[in-house]
Amino acid sequence: MPSYDNTLGAYFIGSLISGALFGLFTCQVYIYHKSFPEERKWIKYGLVNGMWLIEFGHTICTSHVVYFYAVTHFGDAEALFVSIPISLPVSLLFHSMVTGLAQSYYSYRILRFGNHHRYIIPVICLIITFFILLGDIAVAAMEAEIYMGKDTIKTYFSKMEWLVVTPLVLRTVVDLLTAATMVYYLRLGRNESAYKNTAAVLDKLILWTIETGVLTSMVGSLLLIFYLTNRSNYIWVAFEMILPKVFSNAMLANLNSRVGLREMQSTMVMGSEFEIRITDASEENMTTMQFCMTQSDRTVNSGVSLRELSQSELTKISNTETMA
Repeated sequence: MPSYDNTLGAYFIGSLISGALFGLFTCQVYIYHKSFPEERKWIKYGLVNGMWLIEFGHTICTSHVVYFYAVTHFGDAEALFVSIPISLPVSLLFHSMVTGLAQSYYSYRILRFGNHHRYIIPVICLIITFFILLGDIAVAAMEAEIYMGKDTIKTYFSKMEWLVVTPLVLRTVVDLLTAATMVYYLRLGRNESAYKNTAAVLDKLILWTIETGVLTSMVGSLLLIFYLTNRSNYIWVAFEMILPKVFSNAMLANLNSRVGLREMQSTMVMGSEFEIRITDASEENMTTMQFCMTQSDRTVNSGVSLRELSQSELTKISNTETMA
């Protein structure tokens, strides 16, 4: 008889952590709406609110999976290896949508930060993300066939393992690629900056980029490792339940980090080389770093010539640009 600890127990713990992370994500969405009321609608409602709705559906599905095995099939250990609820393939689709949205957002960040070669990496990442989505749809379709009794879990693992593993590997590759590219562009700006305030903000951005990239890659790698080493227990399923919540929380933490970065910029010195501007994300849905070179005084888009910009003035100009 299979052990409940690493099968049903893994489902339970994964669902519990997933629910807690959904609560954290909801708090971050609330902070986001309070902090950025003038955000572009497609970001505010399409990306953020859309992701919250998908995460809500994913949380319901993971809870139903636990209910299916712990209540509906109470005491039936074999059900863990024979039957699956319809909520399992649906949760996989929600999983793929959340991670796809987050990785598309990171690709957009690279597009905004990059130089004249900026289209190469984002396009590669978006193409890979699209194929990941196709792979997840195929896996969800196979799980639906198991639910309808047209296939078995044993056959599912033996015949189509490559279709399960490939999206997991590609997702980790995209995570590492986007994080490395962002760090590269930020380091370029850091090396060219002659001002401590600018360097401090860039150092903070580099640190946050590495942290979020490592976190999502680590969870994805653990999911892949546990799946490949021992798929007969369902510890890997727990990580699969958690992974989309890690992506969504990392993305919202990135969006909300603009508040902290503004606080760092209590005084900014505008010299003869570089200007750093932190917007409310009407033009960029992130903390935006623009390095502008002119021959004399630095100007913000409003046309005001400045040598020293206070925090209140910076916020006022940013809000004006947002509403324009």
